[in-house]
Amino acid sequence: TSDLLRQAKQLAADPSNAMYANNMSKAFGAVTSNIRDFIKAVKEGNVGEAMINQAMESVLKTLSALDQSSLYAAAGQLEPDSNSTAQGAKGAGDAVMNVAKQMAGAAMNLVKSRGGTPEQTGGAAQALSRVVHDLAAGTTALASLGADQERQQQTLQAARGVGEATEALLRLTKDQADQQQLSG
Repeated sequence: TSDLLRQAKQLAADPSNAMYANNMSKAFGAVTSNIRDFIKAVKEGNVGEAMINQAMESVLKTLSALDQSSLYAAAGQLEPDSNSTAQGAKGAGDAVMNVAKQMAGAAMNLVKSRGGTPEQTGGAAQALSRVVHDLAAGTTALASLGADQERQQQTLQAARGVGEATEALLRLTKDQADQQQLSG
């Protein structure tokens, strides 16, 4: 902007000078380009932040669902659905193990995404929240197949612990993104 002002002063002093007019045009173009880049960065940051917020909300809803299932288990009312019954304990356990592996990959992708755009980080956060949801659903199905209420609750609480750790990771990611936006 200082170059734009200097060029404007020179052009005002000598309006017929084509070189001053050309320099003024170039300076104005540079300022316009910088403003466009700034607006793009702000928009991307806002979209990425919104995506991370949505991911955190999704994980919190998943935690609430696990709490509800845990209450049913404590009351002896956690019943398997038809899919869980058909799958059986081994199938449900295998499914939970597969989702747990996906979770490790999704968490790693979130960490790696911090070097990319805010939208990439937001997308990785949302992918991780979907895996947490799948883990909670699978864990609930697995717990519902057991007859021991205490074991059901322990299984559900283990999944809740994973969900809480994920929510903390998402919150840290959001805080870091906020700090980066403020300093960048």
